[in-house]
Amino acid sequence: MTETPADKFENMSSLFEQDHLRATRMLDDIQALCAAHSYLSAGKLFGEFRHLQEHHLDTEDSALDELFRVEKCTLELRESFRREHLGIRALMNTVGNAISQNDEAVFARSVVVLGRAVLTHNEHETQQFLPALFRGTPPESREAEVRRIVS
Repeated sequence: MTETPADKFENMSSLFEQDHLRATRMLDDIQALCAAHSYLSAGKLFGEFRHLQEHHLDTEDSALDELFRVEKCTLELRESFRREHLGIRALMNTVGNAISQNDEAVFARSVVVLGRAVLTHNEHETQQFLPALFRGTPPESREAEVRRIVS
């Protein structure tokens, strides 16, 4: 059975979805560890989450710069994602500081806001970033583009 362009899009979208689910699960695990007062473990897992998220955001920023350069996305779209990235990074700083200071109250508030921000950002990726990424890209090249962004 031959894979159609629509099938490829579904497969690539599932790669993004897997990446997003992993981030969400990690945040849930961090929250559970902090609720159990396991701040050392939570801090270690948060470091892993932060590393993955920073890589994801940096790669996306680079891709958006390239898309803007080749006129596949608008300045408005690129700047919108940059603002989201800055907000996510600021929230990661707040969560990280709360964990390192064992500040349950700040952590409890900020991790929920971080989780919402990441989920909202993931929706924007699916609705805005992927279509811009694939605009004018032949179907046979799309999988390589997604793998470059996700890896």
